Amino acid sequence: MRDLWAFPSRAATQIALAAAIALVVRLILLRWRHDIDWDGFFYLWQSQNILMGDFLHPSPEWTPYPLGYPLAIAVVSKMVMSLEGAGLLVSFLAGVLVLLPLFALADRIGGRGPAFLATLLVAVNSWLVRYSLSVLAESLFILLLVIWVWLLVADFRDQRFRPHTLLLFLISAALVFVRPVALTVLAGGVLLQAFRPSRRLATALRFALMGLVIAVAYAIYAHAVTGHLQKLTGQPQPSYALREMSRGLQQHYGDTRNVVPYVPPMSSVTFLRKNALLMVWRYVDTLLTQLSGGVLLDPLDKSLGVFPFYLWPFAAVGIWMCASERWRIAPLIALLPYFLVLPLFVADCRYYVPLVPFFLLYSAVGVEAFAGQLGQRARVATIVGIILISFVQAFQFNPHKSTGLSAYEEIGSWLRQHERPDTVFAYHPAPAYYAGASLMLIQKGQPVSEALSLKATQRAQRTFVVAPENEIQPHAVSLTPVYASQSAYPSRMIAYRVEF
Repeated sequence: MRDLWAFPSRAATQIALAAAIALVVRLILLRWRHDIDWDGFFYLWQSQNILMGDFLHPSPEWTPYPLGYPLAIAVVSKMVMSLEGAGLLVSFLAGVLVLLPLFALADRIGGRGPAFLATLLVAVNSWLVRYSLSVLAESLFILLLVIWVWLLVADFRDQRFRPHTLLLFLISAALVFVRPVALTVLAGGVLLQAFRPSRRLATALRFALMGLVIAVAYAIYAHAVTGHLQKLTGQPQPSYALREMSRGLQQHYGDTRNVVPYVPPMSSVTFLRKNALLMVWRYVDTLLTQLSGGVLLDPLDKSLGVFPFYLWPFAAVGIWMCASERWRIAPLIALLPYFLVLPLFVADCRYYVPLVPFFLLYSAVGVEAFAGQLGQRARVATIVGIILISFVQAFQFNPHKSTGLSAYEEIGSWLRQHERPDTVFAYHPAPAYYAGASLMLIQKGQPVSEALSLKATQRAQRTFVVAPENEIQPHAVSLTPVYASQSAYPSRMIAYRVEF
């Protein structure tokens, strides 16, 4: 299929073209308002703490988020006007820069044609576009992960890699400090060494030692933040993973009579034994749900799974073609532990998105194999059609309608300007963030009166509650309405002054 890629033929030109398309798509969608996600506010809070010289202060009333992304925001904020803009810029740049290591990796594994196609698909992929326009860690994590796999493949082929060992270590550490789940990725690097043609044990030990050093470093950081070694996840329970399994089972099945909840006195073995079959079923169901999304219900709907369904056959062909040489499927082996561990705890497509660039890489290899059997016009039509479908999905999947100012931002900004609150109670972090106040998060379904009674609010001089209209019920503490939002997006909000 060499003639199909005759223009442009130079790697630099192909990368530049893919990057230009990525920029255009993102700039088009950037015209419309992108609300900050829930986690985004806590990343921004942590960035504020870093700028004040406090690297160990957790986000308010919430778990301490990993240090990597907030640190990047803090650095970039020196060059832009706001933290929100800095967070968006970090994600935006990472979403475009990922094309460079991906092209290099795909060129090594599949050749110049698949490398060009893979970068084009990444440039317009709906999920990758979404997270490059979000104040979330995904885009930065994906960039680091692609670089890590690229370095790993070079090491696997033993191509004079030793001078780059330090770079691999730094990228590995950055991965873990952006997303601690990357420890499973490092475990995949150790697993990969079993497939090496030579030096298996020595290299496996080297990778294991590197992962151990990074894991200990993160444990020390987490201990310094939380004050307890068992709180490495940021949660107060040492058995957080089992609690998450129990909560996930209950949410998944609804009828909790079938689930034996995990409580600290119950041993791990007992919990796993009593819920083993349910866990296996939930694992399979969660994995298939996340991979398929809404395909079985409506193939043209925007709620597609993580991996575009129309590329599955091409990805299968691409993997089959590469399987004859172990180093060409090294990325799949290295990422296998990460892929397999997620359904145990996570039922969110977001955590599978870092695997999308590698899926698109092998899909591009499969497309080349398929298109190579067709005539010139059919080849061009196939590839252009795939890219256009991906572009349409990116447009449908991402916000492209103006929503105006959210009630959260409106009411928070009003409080900052007129009331200067010390503490804001709210069901969402946004009002407190925009008000420049400490957050006291009210859990979903928790009455405001209960939340107020559980907090030492009397020590706060200026305390406010922000809640949706008609949400507040009568209780002992006197609440005086001070402002009602003009915006009804996502719902009309009321700010109350707390009177003691």
